[in-house]
Amino acid sequence: ININSFPFQGNSRSSSVSSVFLSFLSVFSCWSLPPNAHPHTLSAANVTLDPDTAYRFLVLSEDLKRVTRGTTRQDLPDNPERFSHNSCVLGRERFTSGRHCWEVEVGEATVWYLGVCRENVRRKWEISESPTDGFWAVKKDYDGYYALTSPRVPLPLTTSPSRVVVYLDYEAGDVSFYSGTDGSHIYTFPRAAFSGTLRPFFRLYYTNQCLTICPVPAPAQETPVNPPGLGPASATGEGDPLPGADAPLLPQPKPGPGVPPAP
Repeated sequence: ININSFPFQGNSRSSSVSSVFLSFLSVFSCWSLPPNAHPHTLSAANVTLDPDTAYRFLVLSEDLKRVTRGTTRQDLPDNPERFSHNSCVLGRERFTSGRHCWEVEVGEATVWYLGVCRENVRRKWEISESPTDGFWAVKKDYDGYYALTSPRVPLPLTTSPSRVVVYLDYEAGDVSFYSGTDGSHIYTFPRAAFSGTLRPFFRLYYTNQCLTICPVPAPAQETPVNPPGLGPASATGEGDPLPGADAPLLPQPKPGPGVPPAP
């Protein structure tokens, strides 16, 4: 990869952006458009956390980029947007179209959830994270990783990622996850027919553990890409596939052998 040609290079904050994330953004520009298709853009979303949705034990950083599971219940208004019984928070960004990705540092957290959800998911009492309930998310549970389908799918990761890239293609109905550590594919949900608003989703379990949204160079920019067909193939989609489960996210002359199907 020629990082010097990447449009985000040179910003003072770029050192906080992993080379794998830059590779992820670059790989999509290597695919060519099919006949009579229209160019799309892949937006490196500058995601921030929404305090109005945060569970009362979650502590948000001043820049709204980090969430920590605290030990003290905060005196916060019980507004309709707030999760009342689950240690969750949503991103402020609302997606109704387009292709977006963001990177999250999970560090040494032993239990976490990451993904996207519908705007109108249940916020009060206990929730269930599955596509049926409006959540497309993966979970780390100690040494295990799972796609939160119903039933959940174990993910055979060979290495534990310290960063995770979340990828959303709204029109194609794709939600995918990649390791920000080595670029390997983690999971792609079966295609969904999205309608309404989607938002980034975060959940922690244990106290003093945190998730940090990695910055994109300011100002946030959109990088033109050439999507294959209607977008990258999901577990059940058609068209040109994403790189394979064991392939790093490096630019190739053409897409790799395909994403393994979900059960």
